[in-house]
Amino acid sequence: MKKLVLKLLSFVFSAAILISLANAETFRVRKNHVIQLSSSEEIISAQLGINESLTIFYPEEKVYIQGIAIEVKIPQLAISWRDAMEWSLYDALTPMPKSETIDYSGTSIQSGLLPARVSWSIVIPLTENNTIKNSPYISKLDLIPQSNSKCLMFRLNQVMKGTPEEFENLRFEVSVRPILTNLGKLQIELNSPDGTDVLPKCSLFVDEVPFELQKNGNYLESGIHTFSLVSDFFRNEVRTVQIEQAKTTSLSINLHSIEPFVTIAAPNSTEIYFDGIKLEPEEKTFIIDEGDHTVKFSLGNYEIEKKFTARKGQSYNISLNIQAVVTEE
Repeated sequence: MKKLVLKLLSFVFSAAILISLANAETFRVRKNHVIQLSSSEEIISAQLGINESLTIFYPEEKVYIQGIAIEVKIPQLAISWRDAMEWSLYDALTPMPKSETIDYSGTSIQSGLLPARVSWSIVIPLTENNTIKNSPYISKLDLIPQSNSKCLMFRLNQVMKGTPEEFENLRFEVSVRPILTNLGKLQIELNSPDGTDVLPKCSLFVDEVPFELQKNGNYLESGIHTFSLVSDFFRNEVRTVQIEQAKTTSLSINLHSIEPFVTIAAPNSTEIYFDGIKLEPEEKTFIIDEGDHTVKFSLGNYEIEKKFTARKGQSYNISLNIQAVVTEE
């Protein structure tokens, strides 16, 4: 049975390769231009001649891009010679496109004739659930390139004979920009007091919805979000974060034990006694037990004592303020 399964898998894999090869088209270009898109709406342009191509490499974080917009500015001579120029789109290219390579094999996604107008635009969606809208001024492809492709090739080719000699010197300005998703990344770092892993001891929420922390960051829609951490071992934390489109927002949180702690502030030369024990000058913030406590300040002949009850998960600030009051009668 195991051998039969392996043979079937081998057959399916071989069939997939044959189908891919059957759909592949081999072609040569005069020159290949190469550009690298980034995760921003930066427009990158190139000047293409007859039978030249432009390879568009996707951004490293492809999750930020839902499509590519290509605009071609058509020279007047090409407009006059209607239907003389064909455009084509390819993916699954071999070898990996380089500026010095002119021979390729790739899968043709779609092609057509350049229209007789000054400029023409096309949008290539890269995800199924994209928010790209159709427009009378832009042609949107119904097909989506292969998700595992690293790049896309746009090619211009002359398909009409008898054009004037000047045609050979035509230059087409091709501009490319990414169409971004409405996502940004939230990178969270949780630091425990003792350096141990805190995730098993915490429940995380974003906008009050349970949230699972990913090692390489979590993608969220751009805008303001509320991150909260609930734990029986650490103090609850709440943070408001602004997520920017196609950018990473870092959030570092130092967690605190739920044991109560106290911070004491007093003028210099003040003697401080906590539960009857005199504190050293540097002992101004420390963890205390739950229950009743007494703090006493002594400054010269002036003494004041304060009692309070400490509760789990709370912090207490105790300060001594000496003021001079002037009144006029």
